[in-house]
Amino acid sequence: APPRLTLVSADGEAIARSGAIIDAPVRMADLPPQVKQAFIAIEDRRFESHWGIDPRGIARATWANLAGGGGRQGGSTITQQLAKITFLTPERSLSRKAHEVLIAFWLEARLSKDEILERYLSNVYFGNNLYGLRAASMRYFYRQPEKLTLAQAAMLAGLVQAPSRLSPATNPKAAAARAQMVLAAMADCGFITPAQAMATSPARLDMGRVREANLPNGTYFADWAMPQARDQAVDVLENKNGALAPGAHQQFGKAAGNLVLATQYATAVD
Repeated sequence: APPRLTLVSADGEAIARSGAIIDAPVRMADLPPQVKQAFIAIEDRRFESHWGIDPRGIARATWANLAGGGGRQGGSTITQQLAKITFLTPERSLSRKAHEVLIAFWLEARLSKDEILERYLSNVYFGNNLYGLRAASMRYFYRQPEKLTLAQAAMLAGLVQAPSRLSPATNPKAAAARAQMVLAAMADCGFITPAQAMATSPARLDMGRVREANLPNGTYFADWAMPQARDQAVDVLENKNGALAPGAHQQFGKAAGNLVLATQYATAVD
């Protein structure tokens, strides 16, 4: 994920942000059961019993893709997805897929199922530059993941398939429809009853109270300042060997001062 960078004015007011929004990792022991159940039901319903890959899931996805008519489906388990987002690039090739499978076997041998799920939920992408369940839960519902309701858990679990297209911030109808699919999958797995699935209304967003959530990702000044800020940070903080450069703190302070002066100027001319 790209590092997060926030631009502030001379008086310390945040004016724009860019990059990933990441929060503290989650622990399965602290999460309500519906969170685990929602993600397993929609992403990998044989998660508790497979050993890294799911031959039945792969066969189902292959048949669905050959039949067509419902969008492309994936056969990757949660363990494979963790391998991909943690160790591999987004490249699509047989070689990368083989590496993904080998890493999935290694993860299953090294970690417990809860440890795999914790790492997955703490790193998976939820759209809008949000990485990890806690960041997504706070952004969309202003709620810690330990207090997520059934409806909220279903909506967040539904985002993983297509985070941008299904974002509740930009496409609430699609997000609600996907959440209903998650609830139906939970009922099919026996985690909830069909009556509960039908009776659960779509989760309502609460995005106004997260202050930085309302900061723009791009303005004419932010678009000019962000690349310079990143370049100066890299130039100042690293030498050719990747170590901290002598006098880096003083140089970075000077570079930051130049950006603050530019911010003051941009504010004055607006």
